[in-house]
Order: sequence, then structure tokens, then C-alpha cells
Amino acid sequence: MCSSDLKPNISGQSKSAIDWTNVSSLNIGISYITFSLNGGQKQRKVDLVTLKYDDVKTVKSKLVEICEYKNIPYQND
Repeated sequence: MCSSDLKPNISGQSKSAIDWTNVSSLNIGISYITFSLNGGQKQRKVDLVTLKYDDVKTVKSKLVEICEYKNIPYQND
């Protein structure tokens, strides 16, 4: 269903991939996503402010779907 890593493709942000096997939880904000990695020892924030509202909704719903599929806890901030 989904690959083992996520590579943000948003201008002005780090293009380095996030390995789903290291994601321990996800926080979903209004215009950002924060990935807790390695049991919360590290965090990676992806800013969605440059995206259109419909695109933000699509990204968030896809991430929720992946979290549910992989049993990764998530919450809305």
C-alpha cells in the first residue's frame, strides 16, 4: 500500500526522506505535520503553509490513512 519512506517535496524545506519505520507518532497541526522519530528522541516538522487548502486536506488525510495502516499513533494539535 505505501512505501517505507516519505520524501517531502515542498519548496524551501528539507528534501531528506522520513523513514516510516522510525516514526513513533504524528502530530497534525493546522498548517504543519510533526513526526516523532525513534520513540520521540527526535522530531521532524513539515510546514504545509505554502500549500493550497485542498492540498493540505489531501496530505493530512493520506497521512492519517498511513498511520492507521501502520498502527502509528497520531493526534490533532
